[in-house]
This record gives sequence, C-alpha cells and structure tokens, in this order.
Amino acid sequence: MSRPVFIHSNIANSIPLYGDITHAGNLDEYCDAASEFLLNKYGENLLFPAFNYDFGRSLVFDVVNDKSQVGLLSEHMRTAAGYCRSQVPFFSILSKNNELCQYSPECQPFGKGSFFEWLHLNDGVIVGFGTKSMFTFLHYIEELIPGGPLYRYEKEFNGLLKTSGDDKKVACKMHVRPKNGVTEYDFSLIERDLREGGILIDNDEYGISCSMQCSEVVPYILSKYKNDPLYGLTEKSKLSLMKLTNNCTSRIKMDCDVVNLNNKNDEQDSANLPKEPLSLESFSMSDVVIVVSSVLTEEEITFESTMDNTYTWDSLNHMSIIIALKNQLSIDFEPAEIASATSVKKIHEKAYGS
Repeated sequence: MSRPVFIHSNIANSIPLYGDITHAGNLDEYCDAASEFLLNKYGENLLFPAFNYDFGRSLVFDVVNDKSQVGLLSEHMRTAAGYCRSQVPFFSILSKNNELCQYSPECQPFGKGSFFEWLHLNDGVIVGFGTKSMFTFLHYIEELIPGGPLYRYEKEFNGLLKTSGDDKKVACKMHVRPKNGVTEYDFSLIERDLREGGILIDNDEYGISCSMQCSEVVPYILSKYKNDPLYGLTEKSKLSLMKLTNNCTSRIKMDCDVVNLNNKNDEQDSANLPKEPLSLESFSMSDVVIVVSSVLTEEEITFESTMDNTYTWDSLNHMSIIIALKNQLSIDFEPAEIASATSVKKIHEKAYGS
C-alpha cells in the first residue's frame, strides 16, 4: 500500500486544482472531484480528519452520526463508501484501514497507540489542500516532550461512545489548554519556520496545496522545544506563561483533571454542559472557533477564518453565528457591530474590548 497521506482541506480554496472556478457547481460534485484528484495524486492510502469537539461538553461521541466539524470534504468522506471512522472522541479520523478504527476503553488522541503515532511511525505525509490549517500533528509532538508541554495539563474525559451496535464507556486522556485563553499558538511563525527549514513545501505553482513529512517535522519541532519550551506560542502568551510557569520551571495550574459523565457537581469544567453561558474572561479564540464551526459545519474554521475566505460564511449564516455567540459565549453585539464582526479575530477582539 502507498504511504499514508493525511488530508486537511478547504474545498473552496482548492477548486482551481481540479474544477472550474467560474462554475457554481454542486458541492458534492466538487467533493467527488477533489477526492478523485487526491486519489490520483497520492494513491489509495488517504486519511481525513473527522474531528468533532462536542464531546468536551456532552461527554458522548456518536461515531456514526456526529458530523465532522473540520470541513466540507471531510464531512463528505465521512459518508463515503469504504471509509471507517476511528472511535476516538474529539480527534477521530477517516480511514480504509479497519485497524485504525477499533474500540479501546482508554484512548489518548495524541499519545501512545494514537493515530498520529501510527502516522509518524509509518512515515506519513500531511497535506494542506487549499488550507494552511494543518498543524494538529503538533499536539502529537507536544506529547513527545517528557511530561508534556508546560503550557498544557493532562485531563481525562470519561464518557460514552455510541456505535451502530451499542454504547460503550470510554476514557479519553490528553493535554489541554487552560480556559483562561493564556495559551495561544502562532501558527504563522510555525509555518514560516517549517518553510525556511525546507520541510513544508508547496505542491503546485499556485501555492494552493502544501505538504510535510512526519519524519522530518518531528525532530525539527522537538529541537525547537529543546531550545524554547514555549516555542510556537504568541509573544503575548509567552509573557504570561513565563510568570505562570515560574520561568518554565513548573507546569501551568490545572482547573480539573478528571471529568465524569455523571459528575453533576463539576460545574466549573468546560467539559460539562454549562448551566450558564461562559464568561468573557473564561474563553479563548479557540472557543470562538468552536462556536463558528458549530454553525459552519462544512468548513474547517481556524483563527484566520473570515467571511471573505470561508465559502459558507454568507449573510444568513453570519446571523446564525451572531446568535450562537450570544447563546454560548454571552457575546452581545450592537446592531452597528454585527456588520464588522466578519472574522474569528474580530469577534475575539470585540469580546475583550480591544
């Protein structure tokens, strides 16, 4: 079998590689054309993210029915013949390899025995197909740091997996960021460094598709962490984390390290369904991404997402986003502000009044 290729995608941006951008077309037809293009270019061992972040609140992952929240192509492939979905909350993937889709009562999305470890050990390739949002693999590399990264803490989510057969208990353990928004990544910096290191390369003359080999990324990023334990974070985050980690000599303080489905008293933890909306001080830009993703389920939403570069972020969905932000994060917009809240960053700036 060919080398495994993990595809992060944005259908709207990748159309020039395989379709007629002047034709409105049917989105399913574009997805079929995109998958055929990828099959011809990379072979049959294609894998796709099918991430769904709802487990953090509901503690229930419906493997069959929960939609992918990271793009139209990934959701299209979820229902395609021949693909199975891994039984891993938060970070499930789509594969034709049934061994990657087996049930385990305990899982670590980025740790020992994870898909990302398998991808690394099998010399996999990560492709950004119409998107530069392709750095989920970074969290696997963070797990290779002895004890994990200082700016995350280990947390366990105990919940249920719903499959076509029955319901099963699952314990999902991984390093998470604090809810105070102090840990923010500078993905443009990481991308620039990987390009300068000759690891992240463009696959076409338009710069629409790019790729990197896991075997090259891992030692490169680990060397960065060795020199700077806070590598890849924004300068603002670094300044805050230097204080919170006592100049990188201790781990950031945790909120709560175990969340159980039946623990009704653990109201402070974001993994439970909140009885009250989150306060502005408690959420980060990642929370804005999750809310926008819950509306624009056909897109891969990132910190860089705007109405201009996101295919389905139209005027109708924009109002749905405004309502979702009000209901889930208690962000109120004045009528004059609604028209200017056209990106993840602008929404986050509005919330903090900056």
